[in-house]
Amino acid sequence: MATIKKHTWTRTELDERGRPRRVTLAAYGYDLRVNGRRERRWDAAWRTPADARVALAEREKEIAAGRVDPPEARRMVEFLRKATAFFAKEHP
Repeated sequence: MATIKKHTWTRTELDERGRPRRVTLAAYGYDLRVNGRRERRWDAAWRTPADARVALAEREKEIAAGRVDPPEARRMVEFLRKATAFFAKEHP
């Protein structure tokens, strides 16, 4: 069974006087089980539960048509290379 869930996060933005303020943002997403695997999708463009329901309906149509992508196989070596490259850029 799929569920629609609200996802919130905060971001620091400057107010009209240039002072940092914490802003709470919200978006909706869905939580779905496909072949025993959990699939969670969130998108900042989905501002209402109706938007998430539309995306969920599209995904369910794909599943019914047989387009169920297996999870991509990742190796620890690949993950470590990406992480090392990320931190090398961020922390010179």
